[in-house]
Amino acid sequence: MEGREHLTYDRLLKIIGIKASMNLRLSDTLKKAIPSVISAVKPLVVNQVVKDPPLLAEFMAGKSCLKIGI
Repeated sequence: MEGREHLTYDRLLKIIGIKASMNLRLSDTLKKAIPSVISAVKPLVVNQVVKDPPLLAEFMAGKSCLKIGI
């Protein structure tokens, strides 16, 4: 955003392509408006190691929370 690259058509298509590869995909309105969008390729994650399994288990169980402050 700081480089204002999102204001060019090519970069905008790249951003929309990333959106198309996410969980909710593109809305029908956006698909109709820009039918030439190609979904971004998701990187393949291999050998993912959980560094702290007990912490992950607590977080998944809802016993912990994520708090971000400035």
